[in-house]
Amino acid sequence: MRLCFLLARGSKVVLIFSIPMSGSCGRLCLHDLRRIWTVLRSRSVVRVKGPDVEKFFQNLVTQDVRDIGILTEGRHAGFLSSRGRLLHDTILSRPSEEEFLVDVDRANAARLTRQLNIYKLRANVKISDASDELSVWSFAGVPSAEALNVNPVTAFSDPRSKALGLRMILEKTSRPLLPENVTGVTEKVYQVIRTLNGICEGSVESQGDFTEEELPLECNLDVTGGVSFEKGCYIGQELTARTHHTGVVRKRFFPMAIDKSPDRALRAAQVAQEYIHSDQTTLIPQNLVDYDANYKLSGSSIEREGANRPTGELRSSVYNLSMSHIRFEQAFDDDGKSTVFNVGEQFAVAWKPDWFQQLKRMR
Repeated sequence: MRLCFLLARGSKVVLIFSIPMSGSCGRLCLHDLRRIWTVLRSRSVVRVKGPDVEKFFQNLVTQDVRDIGILTEGRHAGFLSSRGRLLHDTILSRPSEEEFLVDVDRANAARLTRQLNIYKLRANVKISDASDELSVWSFAGVPSAEALNVNPVTAFSDPRSKALGLRMILEKTSRPLLPENVTGVTEKVYQVIRTLNGICEGSVESQGDFTEEELPLECNLDVTGGVSFEKGCYIGQELTARTHHTGVVRKRFFPMAIDKSPDRALRAAQVAQEYIHSDQTTLIPQNLVDYDANYKLSGSSIEREGANRPTGELRSSVYNLSMSHIRFEQAFDDDGKSTVFNVGEQFAVAWKPDWFQQLKRMR
């Protein structure tokens, strides 16, 4: 199987190339492959360029952007509303001294571009949606861009988790020279790895379809390197800083396993817990992912037996895994064991990603 690219200028096709992909990217690639790549079609790129670009972002985002390394570093960052709610979770990179690229959910790209233009005022910057020019790629098991013999716009280790590997922004006319042992997979595989490690991403998860209800700390930006508590003022900082210093975050996003059997859901969560605490270079266990599952539960309430109100909401799912926004104190019992929740006719069980240890130190 090959992934084909056709690039057109006007009515003329100017470039055609294809890249081999192994198998159907279904059952096999999820538990048989260790070195993988995928084009993240759910992501877009917004370009901001000009002499004032650093100051412009420093006053807008939760991250300190002043010392982002050129070409080879990316940083997780949030754009907040004046009420301190998360509008966009992004990854910022810097191709040059006077240029920033914003890797953002495709559903949010046009909205972010409009908002940046509103905040521009007298700043000497030019803002444009570069989605037609640039694409976002993710690689696992590839040490650097040099190994691919490609000249990326930016390339860096994913700042949120080592498990997510190398992230790269490429011109759409560029073609990486992919080693034979690095296999192309669908974006579902990337979503599985991201969900296993409890990394919240995109508007459906962090906003519940743009309702703008979540704080950045509820979306775990404090434990995935997305918030600087040392920098100066930015939009939404007051509530973010107060929440951090009081330590009161009542809800957080956790990964969960879903099943019609509570015992199978609990077992899948236990397997996930063991796997993510390994070095994750071993194969994904075959009894962890139910490839036949296709739960349509986005927006469903998560309930605890005997509780007077819902514990939270399931936001996204891939196979039998989900990212869910739930009450922190109810996710686990006093002994640290996972709670079995009800989601409609199914059962859901959370596990503790690596970032959970940071929460214990912060509390």
